[in-house]
Amino acid sequence: MLNLRVEYQGYRAAVAWEDGGARYHVWLDDNGKLDGPIYKNSLCGRGNPDWFDTRKLDPTAKSNAATMRAVHDFISDGSAIEAAKAAYTERQRLEVEEANRSAAERMRTALLDEASRLDDAALRKLAFDLSSEQILALRRAAFKA
Repeated sequence: MLNLRVEYQGYRAAVAWEDGGARYHVWLDDNGKLDGPIYKNSLCGRGNPDWFDTRKLDPTAKSNAATMRAVHDFISDGSAIEAAKAAYTERQRLEVEEANRSAAERMRTALLDEASRLDDAALRKLAFDLSSEQILALRRAAFKA
């Protein structure tokens, strides 16, 4: 098993790993317990001769016992699941922060364009002086108007 990890998508967690040229994952329920089959996916694209359709493996099969023990041991204390949730939350926060930064810069550019069109030095100064938070507040207020 390579790269054993918990992945979290905001609504559900899965334990995932790679082994022997394939990617595996098993979903977890809300209590962090294994839920359903082991999914086995090809690591290569459809055009590759080694590609195969997704396979569903029985987690209770004797051939999967050692793997499932390793998965269970990995998630048993809950820390890997909590770390995955925290990483997801941080990614979401950073995405929102970046979206806000981008929106503020677009609004600042629009204000500067309008200041140039109007040849308005006061508006140009205002566009430079406002913080990103102030520009976003102005944008929200404009959408409410």
